[in-house]
Formats: sequence, structure tokens, C-alpha cells
Amino acid sequence: MSKELGREEKLFKGFPSVSKNEWKDQVVKDLKGKEFEKLIWKGYENLSIDPFYAKEDLESINYLLNSDLRSNDWTINQEISAGEVTNANALAQNAVLGGANGITFVIREDESAQNISTLLNGIDLESVHIHFQSGGDSLKAITTLIDEAKNRDFDLNKIQGSIDFDPLGDLLLQGKSLKQQTDILSELSKTAPNLADHLPKFKALKIHSSHFQNSGASITQELAFTLCAAVEYIDQLSELGMDIDRICELSTFSFSVGSNYFMEIAKLRAARLLWAQIIEQYPVKNELSKLMHIEVSNSSWNKTMYDPYVNLLRGTVEAMAASLGGAHSITIKPFDSELDQADDFSLRMARNTQLILKNESYLERVSDPSAGSYYIEKLTDSIAKESLRLFKEIESTGGFLESIKSGAIQDAIEETKKQKDMNIALRKDTILGVNQYPNLQETILDKIKLDSSSSDTLAASGDIKTLTPYRGAQAFEEMRILTERHFESTAKKPKVFLLTIGNPSMRTARASFSANFFGCAGFEIINNIGFESAENGVDAAIENDSDLVVICSSDKEYPEFAPQICQQIKDRKPEMIVIVAGNPKEHIDQLKEVGVQDFIHVRSNALETLSKYQKLLGIRD
Repeated sequence: MSKELGREEKLFKGFPSVSKNEWKDQVVKDLKGKEFEKLIWKGYENLSIDPFYAKEDLESINYLLNSDLRSNDWTINQEISAGEVTNANALAQNAVLGGANGITFVIREDESAQNISTLLNGIDLESVHIHFQSGGDSLKAITTLIDEAKNRDFDLNKIQGSIDFDPLGDLLLQGKSLKQQTDILSELSKTAPNLADHLPKFKALKIHSSHFQNSGASITQELAFTLCAAVEYIDQLSELGMDIDRICELSTFSFSVGSNYFMEIAKLRAARLLWAQIIEQYPVKNELSKLMHIEVSNSSWNKTMYDPYVNLLRGTVEAMAASLGGAHSITIKPFDSELDQADDFSLRMARNTQLILKNESYLERVSDPSAGSYYIEKLTDSIAKESLRLFKEIESTGGFLESIKSGAIQDAIEETKKQKDMNIALRKDTILGVNQYPNLQETILDKIKLDSSSSDTLAASGDIKTLTPYRGAQAFEEMRILTERHFESTAKKPKVFLLTIGNPSMRTARASFSANFFGCAGFEIINNIGFESAENGVDAAIENDSDLVVICSSDKEYPEFAPQICQQIKDRKPEMIVIVAGNPKEHIDQLKEVGVQDFIHVRSNALETLSKYQKLLGIRD
């Protein structure tokens, strides 16, 4: 080994070290007069992300992440919607045979003990982690689980899992009366001793981040608000007489992870760091209380109904980010879950996404595998600092409960949501297959489940403003579904004729842009390789009974071709709408005068523009 190290030293001895400033000077030189600051990325998190990082960036970071000295292994969890309980049990058993070692049963609040017993039939409760998700009072399921384990002679000390008991989360989503909170938490404090005696490894308090992320929050907002909720639980439960170490032992954090890969890795690492710092402020006796137990489910916010196989790719990125971030349990939803079409194939793909990361990529074998990366370490530090700032801001105004009473948390999320929605509408943020690069042949009308969630995040319900989780793709998908419904009832789909003329490279590029643009609304696109004259192009457009004609050429050629095209269309089919692909600023007024009605380009609000044409063509009111 020493010989190998010696070879390495000799190999790199001839290369001088290069400082970050030297790298920056080279970048500035290569930019040829452009400002370096233009390369600094600013997302929704109030952070400035440099284009590159170096060893010097870690000099100000003087901590090591709190670690439980384990490998990076995690539980492969599969979510099963109960429905018909015998079928759900069969799916669960099949999932275990297929490699899952954790099962989440999505059950009704009033699910009977007999049904829960049926769900657990044939499952080894000592080796498979069992989770119950009911969206309400899940504490009742614990009694059934204990009875089932006793009846089947399982060792209760080996049983692991959780319930989704999160009354503050329910309050935010459902607007339940604030007066109920103390009574609900009191029930947990009374259940805790029974859990300690019978299921010592079972988690009975789950703090969800998904309510925030799936309602439009930024990563730093998500982390700060989740930690504030956890502190609220500690304070309220300790007032009810519960030991703080016991509260920590019962708690698990359920994070949503999206496809912002490096940010999500850093978010989970920052969460572990901040939790350790927060718990140090309490009189805990057990050092393990500082270790955050993390369950991860991939986000629903970025999932799509159109082009659902892209969700497979998103899920892979999210599973990898969760594993590198240090998750203890990971749930990947089936790629077609937004279509309500999950079957054996999609469930198997969801499991295999994780199995391949373990069995072929070996990500479970190294503790904190992302440690040492200049970028991830600095990103972790930046997210932790900004999240801590937001956390302290909330705590200084009375804490989590007071902030949701006043609507401060909900309003902050609403502001971020508006930014995200606008960037999706402008296509600055890409949702593949929906607002960019749609599959023009795809239809989903016969597959969809109606989205019950509204695109309005805030709603008046109960004592507080509520959060409504939604999907970023929703508005574009609803628009395209309107086109499908219109076609179903009228047998007519809007036709967009791309009249390509002039400069070959420019007309091709702008035709591609236009097809992508109007394809997002489900319009029929008629593309062409190019016309020699305006007359030939107009002939073809009229022959195809087109509704919209998009002239695709170069800016300098539009003043030549557009007047000819507009005049011929006015004479022969005046109801046809003429659009120019591009933003020829010097000629816009002139082109409008000759009959061009609109211009589409990279700065266009695609959602607004396409909705306008749906209205003009009678697709929407």
C-alpha cells in the first residue's frame, strides 16, 4: 500500500496546485468579456451556486456530519393501496418476494382490525418493516399489529415500521380545528408506554416534509418548516409529560425528494446536521436522540400523466439522491401512479430501481458516500445556513403553530409556488413531455384519473389556511386534456401548419420550436421541408384545412415573405390565424400592419398563449 501511495505522490508531484482564483481567472478569460457572475446560479432557495468549487471552499466548514456509523444500507419500501384487502395482501407478498423489505399499507381511517390482519397475512413481521398510512388517526393500527404479532409468535423486539401520525400535517392539509391538537397529541403520549413495552423499535410520530414540497415550497423552506414542526411536537409532548429522548425515539422524518439531484442530496445531509444541532439545545441523555431517522418518498410534484415512462427516469434520479443523502427507507412510486394504472409491471420497476442501485451500483456499502465532494459539502452548508435562518425566523415569531395560524408559512410557500408556476408557463423550468418535447401522438383520455387537487394552493378551511399539494405539470396537462376532449366530441383537432421558407437552417430550427410549442396543447402539427414560394406554402396550408399558420424563417427574411403570405391568406381564407416564429424586434410593427397576429419565441408565456388559442378555436370558454 505504501508503495502505491509513493507512486501516486511521484505521479502528481510534477503538477503544480491550482487555486480557485486561478481557475476563476481562466474562466473569466474564456468568457471573453462577459461577467463571471452570469454563471452563478440562483434557484428558489435564496442561494448563490457557483459554477465550480475547490478545496478552499471547505475551509470555512468546521463540522462533520453526525453519523450513526452504519453502512449506507436502506430499506426498500413499496407502497400498497389497500382497496380490496386480499388483493392488497397478494401485492404485498409479491413485493416482498420481488426484493422489498418494507411495505406501506395505505388504509382508511376506519379500517377494521380484521382487514388489517388480512393485510399482514403471510408477511414475516420480523424481517419486513411495516408502515401504515391513513391520513388520520393511525394509532389504532398499532394495537392490531401487536395482537397479530403475538398471535403469530413473532419477537416484538424485532418488529420495525411506523405509522403516519402527524396531526400538524393533517391540520395544514385539512384545516381541522386547532382545539383538537392537544387532545390528539395526548393520545400519543398515552400510547407511548404501550409501544415501549411491546414495539420498542416502532415509530409512532412522523413529521412530513412532503406537504410543503408538493405544495410548491423551495428546498430550504421545506427543510426549515419541517424542523419547526418537529420542535413544535417536542415542546407540546414534553409539556404533556413525555421524555424528550422518548419523543426522539418515536419520531421519523418523511422527506419528499425531487429530481434536483445535488440539491436533494445536500438537503438530506443538511437535515441530519441541523437536527443534531437542534437536539443539543434540549436536556437529552441519549446521544442517539441526535440522529435523525429519515424515510424518503419520491416527490409527486414533478410527476406527469403524459409521457409517464419519463417518471421512471425521475424516480431513478430521486432514489439515487435519497440513498446518497443517507435515507434509512426509500419508497419509489410506480411510474404510472398519476394515471392510476399501477400494475405488477410498474410496481416491479419501482422496486428494481432501488435493487439495481444496491446490487449493481453498491451504493449501500459506503457510509455517507457523497462526503468530500467540494460541491456537495458546500451545498450542504449553504442549505443548512439558509434553512436555519428561516427556522429561527419562524421560532422568533412564536413557533410553527403560531406561524400557520397567522398564515406566514402558507404565504411564503405561495410566493415560491407562484415563481415556479410562472417559470413552468414560460418554460424556463422544463417538465419533460409536458411543457417541453411532448409526444405528439400520445393521448391519455382513456387512462386518466381526474385530478381532485386544485391548482390553487391556499384554501379557506377550518381555523387556518390550508396547503393543497399539486403537480407542476397540472396546468399544461389540463390544457392538453381539453384538446383531447374537444377532439372526442367534435372529431376535429386544431391544425397548426408550419410554413417553412427561406434560410434552410433557420426555418428548420424555428419549425422544430413551433412544433414543440403547439404540441404542448395537443394540437396537430403539419411540418414541411420548405417551400420555394409564399404561394406554394399558402396553397398547402389551405389544402390541409389549417387553423393556424406559423411562418418559419429568419428575422431578416420575414419582411419579404410575411406580407405575401398574409395577403394571400386574407384573400382566400381570412379566418386563418398567421403567426411568426421568432421575435424580430425591428420588424414587429411592420409585420403586424400586414396581418401577422402573433409572435412565438423563447420568452413567450406558453401556457397563456396556448390557452388563448384554445379559446379562439372554441376549445375552452
